[in-house]
Amino acid sequence: MVAGSPGYSWNVNMAVHVDALPYAYGRPAGRARIKTRAEDFQVDEIPYVAAAGQGEHLYVRIRKRGTNTAWLAQQLAQLAGITDRDVGYAGLKDRQALTTQWFSLHLPKGEMPDLSALENEDIQVLESVWSEQKLHPGDLSGNRFQLILREVSASDEEMQKRSGLIQQQGVPNYFMAQRFGHNDHNLQQAERLLNGKIKLKRSERGFLFSAARSLLFNLVLAERVRQNNWNQVLQGDWLSINGTDAGQMVFAVNEELSQRVDKAELHPSGPLWGKDCEHEHVRKAAATLEKQALAAYQIWQQGLERFGLRCDRRPLRVIPQSFSCQKLAQDQWQLDFQLPPGSYATALVRELVTV
Repeated sequence: MVAGSPGYSWNVNMAVHVDALPYAYGRPAGRARIKTRAEDFQVDEIPYVAAAGQGEHLYVRIRKRGTNTAWLAQQLAQLAGITDRDVGYAGLKDRQALTTQWFSLHLPKGEMPDLSALENEDIQVLESVWSEQKLHPGDLSGNRFQLILREVSASDEEMQKRSGLIQQQGVPNYFMAQRFGHNDHNLQQAERLLNGKIKLKRSERGFLFSAARSLLFNLVLAERVRQNNWNQVLQGDWLSINGTDAGQMVFAVNEELSQRVDKAELHPSGPLWGKDCEHEHVRKAAATLEKQALAAYQIWQQGLERFGLRCDRRPLRVIPQSFSCQKLAQDQWQLDFQLPPGSYATALVRELVTV
C-alpha cells in the first residue's frame, strides 16, 4: 500500500528521509562531524531592508546559543507584556548553533521593555531599533554561514574537487530534516490532516502544510537528480529568475535559455503544491515528470488543494554566494557561504561529506 492511498497508515520507515535522497555528485567519499559545539555552526541573518528608526515595532537583534527561535519569541512576548502573535521573526534558526537574528515586538505605546532581563550566557541583545512593519517569515535577504567540520576523513583532493563543483554548479535545493519534525512527526500529522482523520485550528495547520508541500517538492527534485536534469531546462519547465519571485514558462528549449540556466540567471523549479499546480506552471516533459514523481501522493495533493493553498514554485538548485572551503588543521575544514532565504546549509554539507 502506498502513501496517500485509501486506508494507508503512516509508517515512518516509508518516509522520504534526507539520507535516502539522491546526491548530485554521487555519495561523498569522506565523513565528518558537524555541530560538535554550538560555535561550529554559526548563522547570521542578512536583513532585507534597514529598519526605519521609527514606528510601532521594536526590532531586536539577538545572538543566541542552543536556543529555539519559537521559545525565545515567547520569552520576548512575556517580557514585553504582549501576546505571542505580536512578536515576529523572519525565519527559524537551528537550535544547536550560534546564531544572530532579528525579532519584532509590536509596542504601539512606544514603551521600551527592559531587554537586559532576557540576557544570560546563551542570549545577548546586540541592538534594537524602531520600525514601521512587523517581521514576517522570509523578510530577509538570506543567511551567512560559518561552519566547522571536524574529524574529516576525505582527502584534500576530494574536498577541493567537491567544493569546486558546489561553488560552480550549486546543490539540490532540498528541504532538510528540520522541516519534517522529530521522527517525521509533522509529516505524520500532515497525512492525518489531509486525509480528514483530524481537524485542527487554522493557526495549528501551517507547519503541517509546509511539511507536506516540502515532501512533495523533495520527491520531484529527487527524481530530477536521478535523471541528472535538476540543473538543466526541460520542455515545459517553469524557470525561476535568480533572486526574484518571478519566472517564465519554457515553450521551447533553445541555446539561449540553456546558457542562461548554465550562468545561474534562471533556475529550473519544482512545485510547492496547491491549487492549479497541475495546469498553471508546467507543461510537456516537466509536467509528465512531476506527475510520475507524485503519483503515489494524489491524496496529499488533493488535500492541499481542498484547504485552499495556492500553487507556488521553488528553485530546484541553490548556488552558494561568497563560498570558501579552507583547511584549518589535519582533519578540520571551515566553510563560509551565503544562502537565500529558505535554503538549508545541511543540503550543501551533505554533498561535500557524509555527517
